[in-house]
Amino acid sequence: MTFLSINGIFTSKVNSFWLLEMILLKSFGIVKRIDEVGRIVLPKELRKMFDLKEDEDSVEIFVEGDQIVLKKYLPSCIFCKSAENIVDFKGQTVCGKCIKMLGDLNEIQNA
Repeated sequence: MTFLSINGIFTSKVNSFWLLEMILLKSFGIVKRIDEVGRIVLPKELRKMFDLKEDEDSVEIFVEGDQIVLKKYLPSCIFCKSAENIVDFKGQTVCGKCIKMLGDLNEIQNA
């Protein structure tokens, strides 16, 4: 999935029109306090906008310069980064195309 940055907020292309509308209508000047164990709460509007379901979805945390960036976690292939047709193989996420290529490589090596 491709992500866009609009006004410093990252969103998928699917949600970008809705996000742009929200920015034009209302500023996201949200300030949240960090609690005693280091947690922050993502506002309900943001969770809804990014389709984050509690006890189901995860977010990735990145540092870009002096900014902390949160991104909805989507498992992807460790080789090609595809998020389509993925399976867990010995603790690693691999897509069907890469599994086939690895199988072909194994056949070539054993020939």
